[in-house]
Amino acid sequence: MERSFKSGESVNGRNVVNGNSSSSVPSFDVAKELELAPSLAKEFEVKKVSQKMKELGLERSRKYGWLDTYGFTKAMGEMLLNSVGGDFPVVILGPSVIESTYQDPFPGWIEGNR
Repeated sequence: MERSFKSGESVNGRNVVNGNSSSSVPSFDVAKELELAPSLAKEFEVKKVSQKMKELGLERSRKYGWLDTYGFTKAMGEMLLNSVGGDFPVVILGPSVIESTYQDPFPGWIEGNR
C-alpha cells in the first residue's frame, strides 16, 4: 500500500528508508506550483502553449524527483486533500494499470512508452 505525500514532501526530499528529509532539496509548495503554470502560460506564444505547458510540467516533476507528471499531480492532489480533509477519512483510488485505447484515435493507441 502506498503512503500518501504530506504537504512539503517530494520524492527526492524524502528518505524512504527512515522517513528523514534531505535539507538540500527545496520544500515542495503545492500552492506555488498551482500559481506557476497559469502565470507562465500568459508568456508563451498561443500556438506553443500546449507544448510549453507539457515541458513545464515535466521540468517541475523532475525537480522534485517524480519521473512524470502523472505521479507529480497525483501527489499534489493527495497533499491538497490531506490539507483540507481534517478528521474526515479520505481514500484515493486510482487505476492499477494504464492500458491502450479502445477506439480513439484508433484501437490500441497509447502515447509514449509505458
